Amino acid sequence: GEGRVAHSTLTANDNNSTDPTNPSALLKLLQNGHNLDLERYLSTPYNSSHIGDVFLYNEVNVSQSSGVQELSPDVSVLIPVHRGVDFASHSIASIIMQCVDELHQPLQETRGPQSSLLSMQIVIVDDRCVDGSIDVMIQSCKKLLASQPEILLMVFDHREGQAITLHQEHQQQQKRHHMQSTISVAIDIIASKSPGVAIALNTGLEHCRSELVARMDADDIAAPGRLVSQLKFMRGNSSANVVGTSAVIFSTKDDHDKNDCTILPYHSVAPSSNQCHIVRTSLSVIDPGFLSWTMLFTCTISHPTVMFRKSAIDEIRGYDESIKCAEDYDLWLRMLDKDCRSILCLPFVGVWHRKHKHNNSVTNSLAQKKEANEACYIAIKKILSSPDDETDESLDIEHIIALKDPATATSLDSINNAARLLLTLQLAFLRKNDMCLTEHEIKLIQNDCNARIGELATIAISKFGKDNTDHFKFNSREGPCYVWRLWSDRCPNEQFQRLSLLCHLSTTS
Repeated sequence: GEGRVAHSTLTANDNNSTDPTNPSALLKLLQNGHNLDLERYLSTPYNSSHIGDVFLYNEVNVSQSSGVQELSPDVSVLIPVHRGVDFASHSIASIIMQCVDELHQPLQETRGPQSSLLSMQIVIVDDRCVDGSIDVMIQSCKKLLASQPEILLMVFDHREGQAITLHQEHQQQQKRHHMQSTISVAIDIIASKSPGVAIALNTGLEHCRSELVARMDADDIAAPGRLVSQLKFMRGNSSANVVGTSAVIFSTKDDHDKNDCTILPYHSVAPSSNQCHIVRTSLSVIDPGFLSWTMLFTCTISHPTVMFRKSAIDEIRGYDESIKCAEDYDLWLRMLDKDCRSILCLPFVGVWHRKHKHNNSVTNSLAQKKEANEACYIAIKKILSSPDDETDESLDIEHIIALKDPATATSLDSINNAARLLLTLQLAFLRKNDMCLTEHEIKLIQNDCNARIGELATIAISKFGKDNTDHFKFNSREGPCYVWRLWSDRCPNEQFQRLSLLCHLSTTS
């Protein structure tokens, strides 16, 4: 089981010598915190109605840490905080509300541990935060849960000089409500070891007590049902190491004459006078094999939407702390190198991702792009250097950059080389993952490859055709117009698109 859930099947020979036919023994287990796992029982097939098992799960797993017994939560939510005092309250409220929503869901008899969220740890990592964001987050939690006695809130500040238990004024109240509390939320505030997002994330991971860790940023908003949906999926799919979701990209500014912020999730618990501007919806790639292919060109999974297995991240040594701006992209590429199906996305919006002037992608856009290109280069090099392929010592990062963003190509040769690289990469990727990809995913990869060739050909003729008309005598398979001929051969049904492009260029030349 993951985190809190510890499944067991009772037999006459188990470690406790418990006789599953003995009602007294079963009653004792139930009194000690075990519960009947009806969801698992109902989903288990049997070839006779007279044969079955007794499935139990334990409400609480206990681990020893510094001599103190601690709950092993269903999920740990990891939030690094550098700045964002204007947004932090809404962000943390959207996480706490996941528990409140779960608490008020109609209780169903068949509801089992796979679909429940009964305990949560929130790890807030102080990454040089000086604007009061963390204080705002804690106050927001206390205010939100003041009217929710069924939820037990514990806040611990582990920073130097702050090693005290917060929320102390409610300790007596918590003791009175402890027996009726059905959901527990523990917030641990940790100081990052050194500046930087990757270091903050690794520091936070060391303090995450659950095997399942959800990422969240202090300026984003979790959509209702996000955590429960991801928990249920991860508990039911042991081969998945990372699961993300789609996201809505939005911004909030005083001068936006757009939508009122009441369209945002949980707006009532974090009201804002700003206006909301929906930029776009970032739809996720739901086929894991195809997602692995697209990741070779750009990061197609949104970091704040993911939930992952802590052990899988530890296995690849966590985030690379030498990478300052593209630490998530590098992490995913290293994970996919081990297993092309280890990352996937669920087809729903799990996060509203806020864009503002302090976003890393805005303040460090050039550095982020450079690190992303370098991560791509390493990933592609590994694929082309697999045992089934000869190592391509001539691989040039400029060819990869032209393949990722054809508009940046500086010459026709660069376009042609990018096209050749794409074909080689497609063959190598399919060969490496031959036993892992479905027929549908192979078809998606082929279609994507054709679309990229079409884009390269379009850039080639629109950017370099006017000045090099002799290069586009379309009778040479390996000549200057190689990419155009390649597009024609691979996509013969797109003649109309090619004719339209040529007509447009002839009228604008």
